[in-house]
Amino acid sequence: MADLRERPEAEQITRFYSKMTELWSKAHEEFRDNDAYYQRRFNVWNQNYQGRPVFYDSTPTHLVDHAVATLMSFSPRIHREPVGDTEEDKQNATNLEHGLKAVMDNAALYEPNLPWKMLAQYMVAHGYGVIEAPVLTGLSERPKSPDRSKFATDEEYEQELAIYNANRKDFNPIRIRIPHPSTVLMNPNEKIPTIAIKASKMSAQDLHDQSVLKKKTQRRKFAEIFEMDDYDPWDEVEVWDYWTPYWHVKMLANPAPTYGSPNSVAATPIYMERNTWGFVPFVHAFSGLSGMDIADEGGDPYNYAQGILTPNKETIRKRTQEISATHQMLLRAAFAPMGTSRDPITLAQAIQNEGILEGDVQDYWVMNTPDVPGWIQSIRAGTDSTLELGTYSSALAGQRQAGVTTVGQQAILNTAGMRIFAGVAMQREHLASIVGSRILQLVDNVSE
Repeated sequence: MADLRERPEAEQITRFYSKMTELWSKAHEEFRDNDAYYQRRFNVWNQNYQGRPVFYDSTPTHLVDHAVATLMSFSPRIHREPVGDTEEDKQNATNLEHGLKAVMDNAALYEPNLPWKMLAQYMVAHGYGVIEAPVLTGLSERPKSPDRSKFATDEEYEQELAIYNANRKDFNPIRIRIPHPSTVLMNPNEKIPTIAIKASKMSAQDLHDQSVLKKKTQRRKFAEIFEMDDYDPWDEVEVWDYWTPYWHVKMLANPAPTYGSPNSVAATPIYMERNTWGFVPFVHAFSGLSGMDIADEGGDPYNYAQGILTPNKETIRKRTQEISATHQMLLRAAFAPMGTSRDPITLAQAIQNEGILEGDVQDYWVMNTPDVPGWIQSIRAGTDSTLELGTYSSALAGQRQAGVTTVGQQAILNTAGMRIFAGVAMQREHLASIVGSRILQLVDNVSE
């Protein structure tokens, strides 16, 4: 293995990317299939029956969402042991707990989506989640002290200074982000990785501005300016962020991909900089909901990255087929076509205009359609029972179980049902602990 302290080469980064892409390929394919199920875009019928009608209900979506809702009470709890036995030591530990809690909560709320909810979403749906944190992406928003020489009067300056002091107290450059698990490549055997690559997209203008900043203001020795000769400012370009505890490399993926998921296999460095944070700003974990290593396929992360959908996809598909068939029977019965021994055009116009039909009763009829058989509900009930056994108790989704008459009985069932998510909760708590300790590490390692 190459010495991570040495400046990385583009070829070395590309080899790591290719190797990790190959290793994670089966898991990433499963992630894409999970996304299709969650968004209700999966194939209900096989290739020979694609013309059959399809009615998607919310089953795959609410299986994930209800599970996540049971985990949404999560909020990182901070505990710091005092370094001594004095009252001052205890008070310092308490102050740190309150301060770190405020920073983490504030950083999470700066994201468009709630990070801890998104983490639970991915861990439940995919059986795997990635946290990108802490990252100092809010430095550009740092309030700047007003320059007295730019103000005509003391009153204007004092007013601007008051605004600056107020904003400075609330300034928080730390962010906590949850990328899609397929966009970050890491060694699946390292919970705290030593190398990571994130593939993402950014506007050409943002990449140009960032490269100019690195080249000019920070005087990067290994930096190139990204020229926009062939790009419009709003064009999206794929970039790689390569991280080790010692280096960060921003790369432009080659060739420029079309709109969609990042898919390039090589990249050109835009700039390289030493990683002064002292850690790779990613951490990941498997949820433990399903899956285990297989003797003949040892080391494949697919065997661990299995969420609540993977083992239940055939049951979900079967249920969707049953619903589609029942719905089609209902439509045929409710909107059965009419027939007539008279002029059909006249009949169609009269029905459309809600007019009066002329003629005898026997001149008109409704096509006979088969009744919906009662046993079809029994089949559906069996499918629902299988799905509940393969996922979690419906009591966690707020449904009262048959035969349950007291709050205490329902609480016992809820407690038993929650055990399936014990692994998810434990992993998320540990990931939050790592993020919290890294925030404190940034305070020590990175100057203002």
